[in-house]
Amino acid sequence: ELRVLHLLELLRDEIGWTAVQAHVTRPLEGLRVAPYYGCLLLRPQDEIGLDDPDEPTILGDLLAALGCEVVDFSHKTECCGSYLTMSAAEATEELSYAILRSAQSAGAQALVTSCPLCQFNLDYRQEAMRRRPGFAPLPVLYFTQLMGLAYGLDPATVGLDKVMVDAKPLLQSRE
Repeated sequence: ELRVLHLLELLRDEIGWTAVQAHVTRPLEGLRVAPYYGCLLLRPQDEIGLDDPDEPTILGDLLAALGCEVVDFSHKTECCGSYLTMSAAEATEELSYAILRSAQSAGAQALVTSCPLCQFNLDYRQEAMRRRPGFAPLPVLYFTQLMGLAYGLDPATVGLDKVMVDAKPLLQSRE
């Protein structure tokens, strides 16, 4: 059986977190980041088998290797409704809102995902959420964007100008 390794699996099992950390030139120390697993990395467990579906660690371990302070939060494995994004935008907004509020309540300054559709939903849907009392936007980044920053790449090179919630003020405030 041929198995295509997921990039995170390759980083964990073949390269190792120590080697990932050894290549960091700009540690992301002090940046409180919540790893969002959603459905992609964990389900179905029999098929994916990448991590513990109840208490996953792979994204958090990567973030720690990059120097981030990893923030655990209750909705890290909840579905964002990505498959509903076109047919039921309101439902996706509600699911995304619950995830973002959970991460914020736990003290996260940013959320990191490994799924481009989850990243889109959690980032883009915040435009509609801004009208809700007490909601503060939360940058949502793809894990490779943080890797690129930690490896010394320019924010424009990693696409920080492509996200809806601007992460640049957060990153500049810690430099």
